[in-house]
Amino acid sequence: VDYKDLGTHSARKGVGTMVANASTVGPPIVALCLRAGWKLGGVKEKYLFRADGGDMAVGRRAACLDVDDKEFAISPPYFDYSHLDADGTIETKENLERWLKQRLPDADNIPANSWNLVLQCFASVCYHYEYLCEHLDDKCSFRNTAVFRDLPKEIQDLATVKFPWDKTSWTPKLNGVPPHVLHIAKIESLERKLDTLEENLTATIVGEMERRGFFFIY
Repeated sequence: VDYKDLGTHSARKGVGTMVANASTVGPPIVALCLRAGWKLGGVKEKYLFRADGGDMAVGRRAACLDVDDKEFAISPPYFDYSHLDADGTIETKENLERWLKQRLPDADNIPANSWNLVLQCFASVCYHYEYLCEHLDDKCSFRNTAVFRDLPKEIQDLATVKFPWDKTSWTPKLNGVPPHVLHIAKIESLERKLDTLEENLTATIVGEMERRGFFFIY
């Protein structure tokens, strides 16, 4: 790509083209236009509105997730407390939010909806902490921010990602996942079970024949 061909709208055009045409399994064009802020025109703007499924499908594709792989169904990073009991969950959650608020200016005045966004962003930092430590430039100012510097390991370990087949009660609602992605995951699971069945069946037959006095020459 020649840099002279790139302009201020290149990323927007490129992502729009990729989302619409990178696969025959694309999100609804209405969802793509609404996410990009493009007018639908005429009567369509009166009857076709945003919905979570299409909008999130566009987001997943724009994030360059492979729609032909089961990883397409991955959740965003989030804090999971499902391994704790009720008291442990409350205590751990309070400790995490207290640690974060102590490092954010005027944190107590952040609206509830915005605070949820802050937690999601912080969960992503925690989940990718090791990667960021390895790949961020040594002079990157983010390394010296209060929320990144000396991030406790116990908080990092709370951040995780899940899929529809292993989600917990703390997993964010997963949407925008085409049915065929779930089918791919089920097929792979069946293949693993068949491989295990073949190994176990062979071992069982050999063991039974040896028990009955049959001898094998290997």
